[in-house]
Amino acid sequence: MKSVYKFISLALAFTMLIALSSCKKDDTESKTAGISAKEVLTAVTDENMDGKAFFKEDIFKDNCQKLYGIEYSDLQDGGIIYNSAGGLADEISIIRLKSDASHDPLDVLNSRKEMRIRDFTGYSPDEVSKIENAVVFEASGFAVLIISDNADDLQEKVTSAIKKG
Repeated sequence: MKSVYKFISLALAFTMLIALSSCKKDDTESKTAGISAKEVLTAVTDENMDGKAFFKEDIFKDNCQKLYGIEYSDLQDGGIIYNSAGGLADEISIIRLKSDASHDPLDVLNSRKEMRIRDFTGYSPDEVSKIENAVVFEASGFAVLIISDNADDLQEKVTSAIKKG
């Protein structure tokens, strides 16, 4: 009889251990998911950036290759706010690649930065120094590119919005 009680006690302890480890795993996954790129970009506004395109929207899907040189299917999340008039290079791009993607997200955004330099060199040379001084960084699984005269302030706002999520 004692062995039956020991067996039941061990089985219950094992079941509780599995249940607790499952809860911890789910909690970690939800924190990793955190905030979406759309939520970050909506929280961080700039008067020079009135255009927007977000993950799961057709405009973003259709232009992903053109914007970032990667397939939409490589992304887990992303978005961009930009100057829609085209005269200013201002933009904030945020991407999160899928874990099995073969690209480095910072390399993707640095390539975007270089492309913008080439685009604006002949079009609006005054904007080139702004692009050259752009910031590219990672925050909580997102890779972020900020092209703006206020890049440092916007970096602080983006980082804060991501942490709040």
